[in-house]
Parts: sequence; structure tokens; C-alpha cells
Amino acid sequence: MKKIILFSLLVTPALLFSQIHDTPLFYQLIQQPNPDPAAIENAFNDWFSSHVMVKNTYTQAYKHYMMNLTRNIPEGNDAQYNTETYLENSEQLEQDRSATSAWTCIGPFDFDKDANGRSYAPGAAHVYTVEQSISNGNILYAGSANAGMWKSTDKGQTWIALTQDKMISTVKALEIDKTDPNIVWFGGGGKVWKTIDGGATWNMTGNTAFQNATFDLVDMIQSPVNANELWFAADQGLFHTTDGGANWTMMDPGTWQEIEINPADPNIMYFIKQTGVKTEFYKSTDGGNTFSIRTPGWPLPTTGQQQERTEIAVTPAAPHIIYAFATGVANGGSGLFGIYVSHDNGETWTFNCCGTGPGGVPNATTNINLCGWASDGSDDGGQYYYDLALEVSPFDSNEVHACAVNHWVSYDGGVTWNCPAKWSESYKPNYVHADIHDCHFYGNDWWWACDGGIFYSSDHGDTINKHMNGIEGTDFWGFGKGEWEGEDVMVGGCYHNGTLIMDNNTYLNGWVSAMGGDNILGSVNYGDDRRIIEDYGQHVLPGDRTQAISQMANSLLPSSSYVIGEEADLIYDPHCYNTIYIAKDAKLWKSTDGGASYTLLHDFQSAGKITAIEIGYNNPKIIYVAGYPGWWNAKTLYKSVDGGNTFSIITPPASLFNNTQLSAPFDIAINPYNENEIYLARCQQSATYNNINGFKVFKSNDGGASWINLTTPTLDGEYPTNLEFAIGTDGGVYLGTRRAVYYRNNSMSDWQLFNLDLPVNTT
Repeated sequence: MKKIILFSLLVTPALLFSQIHDTPLFYQLIQQPNPDPAAIENAFNDWFSSHVMVKNTYTQAYKHYMMNLTRNIPEGNDAQYNTETYLENSEQLEQDRSATSAWTCIGPFDFDKDANGRSYAPGAAHVYTVEQSISNGNILYAGSANAGMWKSTDKGQTWIALTQDKMISTVKALEIDKTDPNIVWFGGGGKVWKTIDGGATWNMTGNTAFQNATFDLVDMIQSPVNANELWFAADQGLFHTTDGGANWTMMDPGTWQEIEINPADPNIMYFIKQTGVKTEFYKSTDGGNTFSIRTPGWPLPTTGQQQERTEIAVTPAAPHIIYAFATGVANGGSGLFGIYVSHDNGETWTFNCCGTGPGGVPNATTNINLCGWASDGSDDGGQYYYDLALEVSPFDSNEVHACAVNHWVSYDGGVTWNCPAKWSESYKPNYVHADIHDCHFYGNDWWWACDGGIFYSSDHGDTINKHMNGIEGTDFWGFGKGEWEGEDVMVGGCYHNGTLIMDNNTYLNGWVSAMGGDNILGSVNYGDDRRIIEDYGQHVLPGDRTQAISQMANSLLPSSSYVIGEEADLIYDPHCYNTIYIAKDAKLWKSTDGGASYTLLHDFQSAGKITAIEIGYNNPKIIYVAGYPGWWNAKTLYKSVDGGNTFSIITPPASLFNNTQLSAPFDIAINPYNENEIYLARCQQSATYNNINGFKVFKSNDGGASWINLTTPTLDGEYPTNLEFAIGTDGGVYLGTRRAVYYRNNSMSDWQLFNLDLPVNTT
């Protein structure tokens, strides 16, 4: 199994909270300034060795941290990534396009929600925000976590991509002009963008100094009386424009979270700012020109408490009312800090829920936690630094919708709450996938954006349906494909969305989300494409959406990891599809009965972990293995000529790598017709590390006795992720990087960009 990450670059807010009772060491380390990823990973592995892996505040924080560190290219154009040259080359390739070299997306575009065998939490794409045009209800725009901006012209039935030619992955906030749906602003790639032609073209807003800055933009709003006046909230301040974005003025520095305008009086505006371990509420009565803090009744953490994120919401049904969904840590509990309400335009606030507040130990009867995973609110924690949204019915000011892991509803002004459908209850008619980031109500059109996609209701939430067909935003960790000619069987472990499976035309919308969880593995048996291996073991595909996916014997799975270059391989013997090799920690295992049982082939011990595996096609006794002794340790390469009984070290000398970044993990590929022709890529764990330009890809023609550097300046700025040999070519090799694909064969003196019709920010 080769890991091929198709859609990536999730950005997660770093609003992590400090120590509470029995906090794991790895969680404490994450919160430190400039944390050491090796120390965090070691602490997590130590903790995991004696704990059951479950979703909670700590384990999810670890996943988000590793995602951000190991898969993200920092936003903005930076010389380290050679971004301008890369985009120029991509544009030139588009102009010189050849139909034979173009990529076509085969999904997932959607998922079969009601198939037998679906996950308890089916989904397919991670979406941060969705907004509907006020002037044309059929037009919507959405911002995804890893695939930029999207547009629908049929009220969410289908979607098209808008920013695939830009280095933009994460979009958390956008704003549609209230009278012209062709005019849209959004924050992405660290910049603020605008279109006046419905997304056909985009231009960066602001003056030169503003464009050179980088922003994590989380909210944006347009004045209801002046189309050229907007505000946005970001990690670098609160900003304002009066000329449609040609120029932006910072109104106040710091971290700002949200902006709302009184539905009856545009002169009254509300703002949320984070300062230290608390949030603050600000109000303007002169249309946002000036604003001042309002404190009476507002949540205020005391010593040892934290309240670092708050969502607010208003409603035209009662413009003087504001609700606040405050989260943090207090009184022995974490997650919900409190639901607060103001009945006087934010002058004073009252605690409404839950328990005696703030925070406290959760209890299903007396003190529910709206941020946790349980549908009765009985569990502690949640991902309140990550998923949070609040909205009020436009028809009833007492109907409040609070969203975190689950969707909660109150019909009495936020005093009591119920969860219509838990994140794992996908069979219910009002199910919304876990981790809700945004909800917007436009008359009878109600929308939710979450880790599983976009959901919609036309009956005030009584029934909720997915509306995400076309959004190519699945975040694969691992991926495998069947090899029978004409057969389309694919399986991939996904972040947020379990295991996504395509089985020819079996499933409605092409794919089914199965197994659940944040999965990593994906493999299809090349001799029997009914058999797949993923995080839940080995299964048999039924070829019928009304039938369950059945389990079959499987005694061992390879090591999994959220770190590029640390994941372990699962590969099939080229001569017998029932013979499987897997890497588990520092051991290489072999099965001759299709995975039902395994025999230890070799224990590498000092290798720490073994990752990539390659076996000679003509001579299966030749086995290559990559070693991963530790995050910062120099990586190793091993070779066996006796089928794995003994191994020798063939790691290229450090001088060949310019003695630089020796900790970069290896991925390997071999020529199936010549097992002595081996290729090596150095796949750094993070794009925040200095780029090892000039020393990224190497080749040996003699089984590792000597090496040739295949790196050229064309790869400057790239961070390799994996290698694949192109069978049937003259030494053709595909190199995957964090944003593109390159190709080179024996007749070529340089690498060729191979990303025609791929998003430029795809890895």
C-alpha cells in the first residue's frame, strides 16, 4: 500500500488550552511555544500504549497538530517554496495542454448516505463555511478546509471549483454582495480576495503593504446600507474598508473572532476579540467607526480558568437580543463555558445555561456540555477550539441552534437543549455530520458546513439532507486501487470521513463512507478486488449497496501514522496475491494465507520503525526497507537478498545529502523489471523545515552500492511525499510533492511538471 494524499493542507486554529486535571503530557507539550514534534509524538505513543484510542479533547488536538505540522504548506507566497515560478510553470502547462496528459477527478464528489455498510458518521468533504446569496437564493458559495472556494447555481445540488489555479486551500470566511451575487470576497492563502464576475476571476484586495501581509481570516461581513463597506476579523486584527476592498484599514490589532450587525439598526455592531485566556465583547453605535467594550454579565474567567472562544448570533425576529456560545475551561470541566443572552443590544448579559456555571463537571441532568460527543451532554471536553457555530431562527427568537461536535437546539431562549441527531446517528432524518463549523439561516433555507460536507434543510431542521455533490475535498491519508483491467475499485482512509470506497457503480453518488473515524489505511488486493484492507481489518465488498460489507480474517495491520514518511507499507507479493508483507513498528511480517496469519520475517530493533517496503518483481528475494529510528534521527535504508532473512544497510552517505536534514524520511520505488534499479525520495515531515533544494531524489543502478543525484532546480521549493515507478516506461518515475506531481524517465534530463488540470495546491 502506497500512501497517496490527494487533497491536503488542513489549517487548524491554534487555540489550545492549558492544563486541567489529568491532562496527558503530549497535550501539555502541544501548548508550549515552539513545541518539539518528536517529544509530542513520543509522549503520545507512551500515552497510547496504556490507553484506548478514543475521540476526546486530547486525541483530537494531537491529530489537528500533526495535520497542521506535517501536511500544511504555510499560507502566502514565500521564496522558500518557489511559489511564483511554480505557478508560472503550471500556467504554461495549461496553455501547452495535451489531452493525453490531463488529470480527471473521479471523486469522491458525494457519498451514498443510505447504503448498507455505511459508516455511523458518513461524509466526504471538509467544509468550513457556506453562504447563500440574498438576492438570488439559488446561488451559494462555500469555503473548504483543503480545496479552496466552491460555487453552486442550483441551491447546492451541484458545485464547481473556483480557485484551483491558486495556492489556496483553507477558506474559513466569505461574504456575498447583498444585491449582486457575482461580487464575492473571501479570505484564503493568507490574503483577501474579490471577484466581480461570479468567481471566474479573482484579484487580491488591498494595497501593496496589505497584500504582503498574511491573515488567518475567520469572519467577514458587509454593511447592509453601503455595498463598498466591509469588515473582517482575523488573527492580525479587525479590518475595515469603505471602497470594496481596494484599501483596508486596521481598526484594532489582536485576535478578533466574529462580527455581527443588528438586524434592525445597521449603526449597531458587535465584535468578539480574544485577549489572553478570555474573550471580550465590543459594541459600536456609529456604524463601526468606533466601538467600546461591554462587560456587565459577560463571561469572565477567573484564575485557573479559560474562555478563549465565543460565537454570537442575532435574529430579525427580535433585533435587541444577542446570544453568545462561550467555551473554555472552568470549575472542573471543559467545553461549554456557558450560553449567555443579552436583551438590550449587548449592554448587559445573563448566564442561561448550563448548570450553575460557568463550566463545571458535565452531567446529563444538571449540567450538560454542548461541546462534547455525547447526545445527552454528559461527557467532558470537545473540540471547542475547532468546531463551533451559533444561529437563531429568523422566525422565533427563542429557537437557538448551537453547533460543535453535535447540533443542539433550544426552544426556550437557550435555557434547555436537545440534540436532534448525534454525530453517529446518520440514520436519523435530521443528521448532520460531526464537527460543525458554520450554520446560516436564510428564511426557510437553513445551511450547515461541517467536516463531512454541506447539509441543508427547507423545513426548519425537521429533515436535513446533504447538498455537496461536486465538492472535491476528501482528505485521504492512504489510498489503494484494484488492478483488474476495467475495474474501478478504490479504497482510502480519510481524515474526518472514515474509509471511502468506490466499487464500480455499486453505490449511489459513486462512493460510500464506511468504517468511521479518522482512518489512514487503504489497500485493494490485486488478485481479488473484492478484498480490501483498511483500519478496521480485512473486508469483502458485496457489489450490492443493499448488502453489508463483510469481515474476513485478518490478524495484523501495519503501523499507522499521521506523519508523512512515517506511515508503514502493506504490499502484496508480485507472484502471489495471498502473500502479504507489512511493517509493524520495527518488525517486518509476512503472510502466506491472505492476511489470516502472519509470521515474523525480520526484527530490525534499532530501526525504531520500518516504513516503506519494495520487493523485486523478477526476484522477490530482493527486499528493500526504509527505517525510521526517530523524528530527528538520521534515516536508514536496508536491503535483503535472501527473502528477508538477513538485511544489510545501504543508506547513501551523508555527504551525498550535503550533510543536511538527515532526519528526512525515505520513500522508495524500484523498477519491476530490474530490482537493482532503485529510486529514493527524501520526504521531510514538515514544510516548515528548511527546504533541502538540490538533494531530494536519488537513484541507484546497482542495488544501492552507489547513488546518483537526480535532483534538479526544477524541484526547488517542492517537498516530496512519495515516489512511484511507471510500469511500461523507460525508467519513468512519478514524484508526488505536497502540491504537485512530477515525472522523469531515462530520456529526460530534467523533471517535468505533471499537474495539468490538477488543483495547483494538491498533493
